[in-house]
Amino acid sequence: KLEESLNENMDGLMTRFREAFPGDNESAILFLYFSSGFSAKAVGIFTKLKKSSVYSRRRRLREKIEHSSTPYRDEFLSMLS
Repeated sequence: KLEESLNENMDGLMTRFREAFPGDNESAILFLYFSSGFSAKAVGIFTKLKKSSVYSRRRRLREKIEHSSTPYRDEFLSMLS
């Protein structure tokens, strides 16, 4: 439901993310939570990860996006700030 709502309100943001990074569901879930405005603490609760792990995974996701050739790179990165 959250993904559907984000897609509706953000002109297909999650669809674009999943097309840019197919098969990477773990990254998509992390991106979904941060794009929805949840804090690292909340994401940790949802994913059952320590807050430090959430920060590490967000950093790796940011690096993955930075090194990608997707035309939506800047938009994706802005959602992780």
